[in-house]
Amino acid sequence: MKRPHTVPGALVFGPLTVCVLSALVACNSDSGSTNPKPSDRKASSFDAAKIVEGFRAANTPDRSTVKMQVKIQEADQSSREVTLSTYRTRKADGSQVMLIEFTAPAQERDRSSLITISPQGEIEATRYAQSTDSFVSAKGATTEDSLFGLSLQELVEGQPEKYDFTVVGEETLKSSSVYRLEGKLKEHADSRFPRLVLLILKENYASAVAEFYDSQKTLARRMEVESFEQISGHPVRTRFTIDNIAKRKKLAFEVLSANLEGPLSDSLFTREHLKTITTK
Repeated sequence: MKRPHTVPGALVFGPLTVCVLSALVACNSDSGSTNPKPSDRKASSFDAAKIVEGFRAANTPDRSTVKMQVKIQEADQSSREVTLSTYRTRKADGSQVMLIEFTAPAQERDRSSLITISPQGEIEATRYAQSTDSFVSAKGATTEDSLFGLSLQELVEGQPEKYDFTVVGEETLKSSSVYRLEGKLKEHADSRFPRLVLLILKENYASAVAEFYDSQKTLARRMEVESFEQISGHPVRTRFTIDNIAKRKKLAFEVLSANLEGPLSDSLFTREHLKTITTK
C-alpha cells in the first residue's frame, strides 16, 4: 500500500462494518460529541441527499478485500489483538455478501462469519459451531456480535439508507472542511440507534467521524478516522477507532492491505468455505 493520507490532526475511525461498517458526528450538548467553533456553525443550503449519495458512492465499492489488525481494549484495561480479512461483493440485484475471516490467533477462527444483506437492508450473519457441527445464524440489525460487542448494523457500515438526513452546518474538523449531517431513523426501520450523526469530508465524501445515539439519547458508539488512502477511486480507511461507550470497550483498527479490484469467487461466500476456514 502507498503511504496513507492522514486526516489532519484527527484521531481515529471510519465493520466492517459499517457497519460497517459499517460504518462506519453530532452536535448539541450530548457528551462525547465534537464541538465546532461558533463561526463554523452556519445555516447550510446543501442538499443532504446529494451529500449522502456522494458518501455512499465513495465508501461502498462493488467489491473489496481488506486485511486488518484490531487491538481490543476491554473495560478492565486488558487488551488483545486479532488479525482478520474481510471479503465483500455487491450483486446485480443490490444485495451484498460479506465474509469475515479471523486468521490469528488460531483460537479466534470460530468467530469467522458469513454476512448477507438483502436489497431491502435485511441482515443475516452465520457462523459455524465446531462443538455441535452446525451453523448458527442471527438476523436483524439490532443483534450484537459477540466479538466486538457491536450490532450487525455497525458491522455492515452503519446502513445510512435507514436514516433521513439533514445538513445542520459546515465546520472545520482540525484543518479539514466537513459537512455535519444529522440522521433520524426512518419509520419502521430496524436499528438500535434512532439518531446517527456524520461528519463528511468535503474533499472526497469520506466519513471523518460518526456517532450513534441510543433510544435514551445517549452516545453509545463513536468512530473517528485517523488516516485513509485513495484506492481505485475510493477513500479507504487505513487507521480508525471505534469507542464502544456502552460496553466500555475500545477497538483500534489498522488496515494492512486492501484491494478493491478483481472478481471474488462465489465459493468464498458459502457455508462450506466458512466451515473450512473455521476448522482448518
